[in-house]
Amino acid sequence: MSLRDVIDGARQEAQANRDELRKTDRDNDGKPADDQEDSYGFTRRSASRAKPVRDKAGSVRVVEAGKSSSKPKSEMTRAEKKAEREKERDRDDRRRMVRDTILEQTEGYGRSQKIWWIMLGIGMGCTIISFGLNQTMGASTEGAIAPQFILIMLAYVCIIGAFVYDFVKARPLRKKADEQVRAMTDKKVNKFIHEVKERERKAAAEKEKAKKKGEQVDNEE
Repeated sequence: MSLRDVIDGARQEAQANRDELRKTDRDNDGKPADDQEDSYGFTRRSASRAKPVRDKAGSVRVVEAGKSSSKPKSEMTRAEKKAEREKERDRDDRRRMVRDTILEQTEGYGRSQKIWWIMLGIGMGCTIISFGLNQTMGASTEGAIAPQFILIMLAYVCIIGAFVYDFVKARPLRKKADEQVRAMTDKKVNKFIHEVKERERKAAAEKEKAKKKGEQVDNEE
């Protein structure tokens, strides 16, 4: 027997052993088992086990705090989308109301807004007056050049100064108020608005009571 015959015999025997192992590893349905081991000793995964397993939480929709937990907009009807937009608009309006109330109660914010409007008004007034002089006296008139130049410079100083003042004084207060509102839950926002309205109602009732009392005194006199 030659060396080639020996090699062929060993190869045929190994193939027969592999076929025998595959037959014994098949289940009752004729499908291969999940894990099979070939002649080299390595475990072979079946097609079903080779597929990526979907995470159990893959179908869970995570909703951030304060966000709507409704279904995606792509699955909503037109009426549902409209209702969702109105809900979001109402939520934004409520938070804006809380922000404005916080700013009204912040010391120095009201004064900074008054100064901002005064500076802006002066700047706009100087611009209008300068434009009026230009129309009535002409830009080339010797007596109108100096006043127009002064008014234009004053307008620039006031307008630019107003925005710089607002950026330095008012903007940090608005930023702080925005951070306070963002930290509040919808429940706290609603509670805050309820408290503000209750205070306004009591103040209006006291004012009306004082007014009636004053009218009653005047009638008695």
